[in-house]
Amino acid sequence: ITVNAAVVATDLITVSAGEDGSGGFTLTLSGSLTTTGAGSDVTVSTGSGSGDLSLAGTTTALDQVLMTSSVGSINGSGLVTGNTVALTAAIGIGNATGIELSASNISADTTSGDLEIDNVLGTSVNVTSLTTGSGSIDFDQSGGGSLVTGILSATNTIDVTNSAGDVSLAGTVASSDLVVTSSGAVTDGADGDLAISGSAQLTGGSIELGNDAGNTTNFGSLTFNSAGSVNIVEDSAMLVSGPSSAGSGLDLVAADDVTLDSTVTVVGDVSIIAGTTTGGIDVNAKLNGSGAILLDAADEITIDAAIDPTT
Repeated sequence: ITVNAAVVATDLITVSAGEDGSGGFTLTLSGSLTTTGAGSDVTVSTGSGSGDLSLAGTTTALDQVLMTSSVGSINGSGLVTGNTVALTAAIGIGNATGIELSASNISADTTSGDLEIDNVLGTSVNVTSLTTGSGSIDFDQSGGGSLVTGILSATNTIDVTNSAGDVSLAGTVASSDLVVTSSGAVTDGADGDLAISGSAQLTGGSIELGNDAGNTTNFGSLTFNSAGSVNIVEDSAMLVSGPSSAGSGLDLVAADDVTLDSTVTVVGDVSIIAGTTTGGIDVNAKLNGSGAILLDAADEITIDAAIDPTT
């Protein structure tokens, strides 16, 4: 099915391509789908045997936009607007051409393939689910307002950006690598769990992760940079692998060893705590702090690089 013109309805637009099992849906640049009534929805699905979903034109519903490509992909830069947008695909969402949304509540799940979404809404956004069984996730909140995430899962890198607000990783995040960039705070709420087997690169106005009783937080390695305070607690060993900084104090706590393999620069006090029964501290790169520096370990503390000003 190809839509080349404006389609408008009050309550509901339903498009089911591939009723025989094969068939895709294309919304061209000159086409659009719009519902105008309160609580109105747009639903689009493709064939059960074959069929991709391509969005060049705009899609607008006052309540829900539901799009499903059960064996194909969803791609296209046509703006999709709704209170809730739910995207489901088999081999990628935005993997060829990134998806553009303006939505308050978002879920996007693909069996395999990459996922790329830009959301331009100017108010708070709740992302309930972004998942891929094999691929990476790139989510960019560019409209402003805070961003709260639920389930984020990928085999490769998860990259989350909010250029004009906070990021709360309040659900579960699991991937090989994690990149979070926020103009505001980076937090994980009371129950957020982070399981990152590789590197985590965190940038925010402040960073506070793993410090609540309900958190489980594990990184393979860690790099952090913040104009404000940084407070990170890991339930395993901690490795700071990249140049890191905190503009208003630093607190690092690990259940086991803490290793600094890259320069750490802090305005304010520094506190690094390693383990309660086991766990040492290895300082292998320069540690700079403008205030007091506290190193507290259950096991040995090894200093192989300069510490400034005090220990």
